[in-house]
Amino acid sequence: MLLLAPAAAIPYLDAMSKHLGLSRRIALAQIPPFPSPEAFMAEVRLHHRRLGPLRRIFGLVELPLGPTTRTAEVRALRDLVRHHDLPGNVSLRVLFSRPGFSLWIALHYSFSAPPEDPSLIGNWIERLHSEIPPDSPTVIFSDPVAVPRTLDTAMDRARFLARNRAHHPTDECLPFTEVHELMACLIRLGQRIPEKH
Repeated sequence: MLLLAPAAAIPYLDAMSKHLGLSRRIALAQIPPFPSPEAFMAEVRLHHRRLGPLRRIFGLVELPLGPTTRTAEVRALRDLVRHHDLPGNVSLRVLFSRPGFSLWIALHYSFSAPPEDPSLIGNWIERLHSEIPPDSPTVIFSDPVAVPRTLDTAMDRARFLARNRAHHPTDECLPFTEVHELMACLIRLGQRIPEKH
């Protein structure tokens, strides 16, 4: 499996793969926070050729808040991913997070429903980010017994944001993350495949 992600996500994803015993089965590669659709697919093809053949590839893409979210580029990226021409039977997914991967990290610590007034979203995000410890991946994974509960909480909060976004699909200020979909896949994979040492 290949995970393409912005630099800010790599330490968390590395810690998560180790926690689940998947570090030998997951390759991590850094991409820019919001690559062009063509650049994203070029990275996918490069890593698929270098590491492949791969069965599953996930890309995490960060979106800025507001009307600068480049709706046409997001649509183009989803279309390229949906109709990819990678050789073999490859499951390719692109997951978005607005305003960034840090929202996923923040959902592990604190949460309140985002305000309906778009002008207050920035303050809401700042408040969430203020709860994140500087060494958050280390903190999140420091107590292996607490990790499932912490992940469940973050996933529930991400689902809440997804439902909220589904009710307001054209609102480009609403924060959301699809990272919980990747986490669910990794957890299932970790339960099925024990790591070989």
